[in-house]
Amino acid sequence: GRELHAGKVSPQILFAEISQQLAAHPHLALEVLQWRVLSQWPDSDTSVPAKGPTETGPWREITLTGEVTGFSGDYQKAFQQINALLKSFENSRRYSVVQALKMPIEVNPKLGVTGDSADSRSIGVARFTIRLIRRASGAAS
Repeated sequence: GRELHAGKVSPQILFAEISQQLAAHPHLALEVLQWRVLSQWPDSDTSVPAKGPTETGPWREITLTGEVTGFSGDYQKAFQQINALLKSFENSRRYSVVQALKMPIEVNPKLGVTGDSADSRSIGVARFTIRLIRRASGAAS
């Protein structure tokens, strides 16, 4: 709509930024990229910091889903590769939120360590989902 033409961050710019970050991490393959416009900070979402940045919206929420290519069952290495991507998004300082929603291995004090390998359809696949939130009009606070 009109927001894309009023000096806001266009999908092409978002795609270019994300592609640039992913290019530095060749062992990670993007499968799905979703984005939406948020008119206000998602305070009701308990997984997002309750107190948003001082700037007002609109915001872009980008969700990346992908997998570690050539995964051989080494969950620690997969975790490190995904963590390196998260760090590169954080270091870009373009995003108010950089968050892993799903990692190939999850650590829960009550459940211990769990991974996707328990699902017979995903043996040999290390999937991840990352959420990014940034101001629609430029750099994050």
